[in-house]
Amino acid sequence: MTRQLLAFGRGTAGQSQPVSPNLVVVQLERMLRRVLGEDIRIDVVVGEHVGRVQADPLELEQLLLNLALNARDAMPHGGRLTIETRSVEAPSSIDARLASGRYALLTVSDEGIGMDAVTRGRIFEPFFTTKPEGAGSGLGLATVQRIVERAGGVIRVASEAGVGTTFSVYLPQIEEADARPDPPAHREALPGGRETVLIAEDSEACAGRDPRAARGSRLQGDGRLAGRRGLGAREDASGAHRSAADGRGDAGVAR
Repeated sequence: MTRQLLAFGRGTAGQSQPVSPNLVVVQLERMLRRVLGEDIRIDVVVGEHVGRVQADPLELEQLLLNLALNARDAMPHGGRLTIETRSVEAPSSIDARLASGRYALLTVSDEGIGMDAVTRGRIFEPFFTTKPEGAGSGLGLATVQRIVERAGGVIRVASEAGVGTTFSVYLPQIEEADARPDPPAHREALPGGRETVLIAEDSEACAGRDPRAARGSRLQGDGRLAGRRGLGAREDASGAHRSAADGRGDAGVAR
């Protein structure tokens, strides 16, 4: 909840770049099947010539995940979720905010409980939710709308109580010459030395991997301990951490 509030309040744009909606959908499909559970049948249809859009790929993933979770909650007894992409010529008759041109259309449809007209008119309001108290922040769809607008697109919803809901996201397709990749962010070089990264991890599989923080740097990745051993090592490392703060030794960092 806190992370959602901070992200929504800042409203800062991500790393905008040319991205394929088809690729985002395909890469996220496996995770969605795990997250949504066995009661939700997922049908994915990726269209041809969808091309690329100018957006942050991580934000597109968040957009799709939020819509999928919203669909799951609308189908408490299970049902079908359909995710589809296609290339369309979007006339202004669909929405006055759409300029003429080609658009990548992403639709997320469910067979859930649907919404009445009053609810449809408020779903993008921040903090508005029909879920029980404590079950939703009311920021999921507001965040989706903000992501769509940052990408220069439009989102529309069609829903009928007892029938289901379809969200349609229109994102302008770009030509390669129109791509506007953000300039690479300036990264300060990490300080030198013999710092040690200690990872406290309750999964042996994760703890057995080299710490990503140590890749491409001069940090040592020797402190890989799992479960209770890692928690115990955290206290052992605290003295070294205090010494490092004074410039007298290695640093211990526990996650």
